[in-house]
Amino acid sequence: MADDQASIPPEQEREMHELYDIHDSGPETARAALWTRILVVSGIVFSVVVAILLLATVLIVRQTQVDNAQRAEDTKELAEQIKSCTTPAGACYQRGERRTAAAVGAIAAVNKRSAAAAASCARVSTEYATILRCVNRTLGVGRRTPR
Repeated sequence: MADDQASIPPEQEREMHELYDIHDSGPETARAALWTRILVVSGIVFSVVVAILLLATVLIVRQTQVDNAQRAEDTKELAEQIKSCTTPAGACYQRGERRTAAAVGAIAAVNKRSAAAAASCARVSTEYATILRCVNRTLGVGRRTPR
């Protein structure tokens, strides 16, 4: 080791001591410089972590905005469909009105046939059971078709 120190020229050694004077100032100065470096590095790491968290938050907020835009479009379509079904001028409302009219018409037709059959059967008998059997036979109720 003595040879290594002997090989460093005195000017370069003096220059090194000027650059790294904390080692020559004692352990307290070296410890303070070490803590300063640790705090600086910790501050940089903390800043990077905060920046990453902020970026993640911005990305999450943006994704929420995109999702909400799609939900808003879906809600708008649903509102238009509801409006179509609840407004008399709407296509859905008119379809429902036609279906209801057809169902009422079918019920009315069955009622007319039933009333006509009951009137016809009442001419033959006045007993309820006999009239009911006659109406069922006339309307085809209770007939079983072979499978």
